[in-house]
Amino acid sequence: MTMADNSVKPISDLRQGDWVMGRYGPHPVEKIVVRKSAEPLYRINGSSTAFVTAEHIFYTTDGLKSIDPDLTFREDMTHIRVNKLNVGDIILDEHGDGRRVTAIEGVSNGEHTLYNPEFIGDHSYYAEGYLVHNPIK
Repeated sequence: MTMADNSVKPISDLRQGDWVMGRYGPHPVEKIVVRKSAEPLYRINGSSTAFVTAEHIFYTTDGLKSIDPDLTFREDMTHIRVNKLNVGDIILDEHGDGRRVTAIEGVSNGEHTLYNPEFIGDHSYYAEGYLVHNPIK
């Protein structure tokens, strides 16, 4: 996760009151919801870390997208409609450019811990350099 000072911190080390960089600048972490899950995690473009669940929302040059839009709609209490993230889409990144999606790989590795930060103000942040959206639930 990209912090307000442009350093990078693992999401597992994020704490309430930390400031992260979002789409419109820095904003504080209000709380972090932690839960256990066995749902698959996904790698984007061969990243070394599987870091995102299927419902997680990405900012792309064509609007908001997720790996599984139906799951996004079911799990997101604000019912944001998103389109499907596909190979060839361009996800916005922390440099103001975009990264073309060349691969989306699901990884099933048993139970793991998921961290869901909630923010005051802007609900965007950078995960693995990609701009993602985290609506309030």
